[in-house]
Amino acid sequence: MVTDQKTTDWPLVLHCVLVGVIAALHFGKLPPAMPIIREDLELSLIAGGWAASIFSLTGVVLGLFAGALGDRVGQRAVLMCGAGALAIGSLIGGYAETESGLLISRFLEGIGFTVATVPAASVIAEATAPKDRHRALALWGAYFPIGLFLIMIVAPYVINSVGWRPLWQGSGWLTLAWMVVLWRATAGYGVSDQGRIRESFWPSIRLTLTRWAPWLLAGLFGLFAFQTVALLTWFPTFLVEERGADLVTASLMLALLMVFNIAGNMTAGSLLSRGLPLWKLYSITGAIICLLSIIIYASVFSDLVRLIACMAFTLVGGMLPAAIFAGAPIYAPTPAQIGTINGLIVMVLSMGQLGGPVVSAAIVEITGQWESVGWVMGAACIGIVILGLLIRNVDKKLMS
Repeated sequence: MVTDQKTTDWPLVLHCVLVGVIAALHFGKLPPAMPIIREDLELSLIAGGWAASIFSLTGVVLGLFAGALGDRVGQRAVLMCGAGALAIGSLIGGYAETESGLLISRFLEGIGFTVATVPAASVIAEATAPKDRHRALALWGAYFPIGLFLIMIVAPYVINSVGWRPLWQGSGWLTLAWMVVLWRATAGYGVSDQGRIRESFWPSIRLTLTRWAPWLLAGLFGLFAFQTVALLTWFPTFLVEERGADLVTASLMLALLMVFNIAGNMTAGSLLSRGLPLWKLYSITGAIICLLSIIIYASVFSDLVRLIACMAFTLVGGMLPAAIFAGAPIYAPTPAQIGTINGLIVMVLSMGQLGGPVVSAAIVEITGQWESVGWVMGAACIGIVILGLLIRNVDKKLMS
């Protein structure tokens, strides 16, 4: 468990959350721009798929190592490197003239996304007093939906007005500007990292990977991401192809789901601050979204009922990220492995992000029915319930 602080450094928390929001802007700017980019750069479908999935691939490859590196050399240094990679990658993409140039830029942005978000969660955990930690990590858990909501609202107007390149260039300069602000805001944070400079890299990874609790937390996020990213990826496609909605309407509906997801994160912080055990929140949430998953994909229900189920899913499911990040400082083997456990979580989360859309698309291709996807997603939810119950056993051992 982390060393208890007497007071919470809320300005530092907010600076780190905004780093996450900016990173999410980079993640989410591609989908609305993809049709224009494919036309401008003569991008093949395969290259477009790589450009879209490369963020998750870098998370799988680098997540654990980014966390361990933060524990080894200091979270601040790694955080700044991640933000720098985001900025450089976005600027390169804004001037890319070829398919390979765009892919290289997205690869750099993917590295930056992982290397920036993993240590940011660790900084927040260490900068908060115990009484505020759940709320602070709930706010951190909302960085991704906040960023996606903003980019979904802004990107279509920017692209339609001036094109996709200014969006990339503007994102890069925004990130560089925030790096300057972040460098000043975290000036005193490195002092608390001095005791960790000598922490060994590989032993820290080994210690984390040989404990059950980190894997249980990571598995929770992986299963949640598996179904959530699949839903968010194919929801607009379903509205357009199956229900005849236009792209603007589909984008706005997706942005609405992000609002409910943000509310779910905040709700989790409130519940945990009032004493709700983590394992209960994991298991109860898993059981509720299991039922909602089946309703969402079941053709027997009306579109209105299924839309309400989508909103409820993102609201209730949105409590999981906040609760999982809240569990990281609790279940880390020692305070020196907070970054490593966050890295493991991001690694498995990225696996879920990669697998969800592919598996759901394959199921629809094989069966010809969206309804079949609901049962697979329901099974993933049952996995969340089981992992939550297993964490209850970990809690008993910690208390004994």
